[in-house]
Amino acid sequence: LHALYDRVQRSFERLLKRVLPKTPGCVVCSGGGGMTWIPPLQSPGDADEFLFPSVRRIAEIVHENGCLLWYHTHGRVRDFIRRYVEAGVDCLRPIEPPPMGDVTLSEAKALAGGRMALEGNIEAGDLLTKSPEEVYATTRRAIEDGRPGGGFILATTGGINGPYLSDEE
Repeated sequence: LHALYDRVQRSFERLLKRVLPKTPGCVVCSGGGGMTWIPPLQSPGDADEFLFPSVRRIAEIVHENGCLLWYHTHGRVRDFIRRYVEAGVDCLRPIEPPPMGDVTLSEAKALAGGRMALEGNIEAGDLLTKSPEEVYATTRRAIEDGRPGGGFILATTGGINGPYLSDEE
């Protein structure tokens, strides 16, 4: 398993080293695998053994080339926010509020300590299931919670897949 994981990691690192010198100042969007290395799918030990060394190596390459690392992961990240900060992630996306996630925006900001930006906090499904007034209230609350000290990007926690029927159909 280590050999396979290292092979994939080396391939990604070679790609970054080839592309990033041509795009200084860019934002590298990476991740997507992070949620597979944290509970409930894996143990915290697995995250320490596989995920965070990988994220750290990617962050080093990204930063050496004057770029920022915007890391994508879903789920229950409360116990991992400090590890993402220590690994060098510049922005973690998405922060999912309970019940889908396990950390409020205020708690996540406190854990990040101003060393990493956070994005999200509007559950994508709420746009389909909540009233406009409820979505507005949730959005206002996220803005208020995210405002102190900056470092917050308001966004949905995921995309909305369709097609959906309109009222006219």
